[in-house]
Amino acid sequence: MRKGKMKEIISGRFKRLDIFISRILKDFRAGDIHSFRLEIKKLRSFLRLINSGKETEDQLKIPRELKRMYKISGLGRNIRIHKKSVKKFNHRKNDLYIVKYLISLDMRETELENHLIRFIKHLKPLRKDYQRIIDRLPNQFGKVQKEKYVLYLTGKIRDIQFKISDSDIRMHQYRKLLKDFLYLKPYVKGETKFIGQYHCICVDNLKRISDKLGDFHDISIGIRYLDDQDLQASNNSGFYILNELKAGFQKNQNVIRNELLPESGIMRKI
Repeated sequence: MRKGKMKEIISGRFKRLDIFISRILKDFRAGDIHSFRLEIKKLRSFLRLINSGKETEDQLKIPRELKRMYKISGLGRNIRIHKKSVKKFNHRKNDLYIVKYLISLDMRETELENHLIRFIKHLKPLRKDYQRIIDRLPNQFGKVQKEKYVLYLTGKIRDIQFKISDSDIRMHQYRKLLKDFLYLKPYVKGETKFIGQYHCICVDNLKRISDKLGDFHDISIGIRYLDDQDLQASNNSGFYILNELKAGFQKNQNVIRNELLPESGIMRKI
């Protein structure tokens, strides 16, 4: 891959980021926020690929302000997902405690939306950050370097696959590795085919596993929200309702966890 091709890929990512940032400021739609976050993830994965051939002190990085915007938008996204889960697992539709809890989530989401809008309004143009990355690109990123990185990445996937039952953190690490692999597929097609055969990885099945891991992560975030709320509950009724809701979250989480264990059907297909 020559420098011109790398520049074209990165330029495309920055152009789409500009588009989605403008749309968020204008309409604030969840779909545009999701697309913005997806572009950041794909850009980050591509930069990791290129960084694998660079010295540590010369690594290419996502601009700081984009990382900050990604973090703020992620907090809002987590609340939106959590609200949907609460409505799904709650069997006390008109319970006053749940209604108040959802209202508190609405208020926090609005705060984050306003924070994100203010942040975007003060966001500096991305041209300098883009040019800084382009100026530090290597003249070429060869086939051997790509094979070496994809081999490293898929090796980590295979290693962590048999350790995900140890902790929820490993589950999330596993998902990030799969996502990196999937985002890089368009740029390392030949290498992923070679590595897939070498590591016995069924590339076509990785997205389905990644989606399951995403569901697991969303429920884990929801449980943490409920744990925080549990500390603030002021009466026995509140504790009981929260524990009942949390039990529904945990039951669904365990179902997904069992599906993702190495001996399960979905994992055997890798």
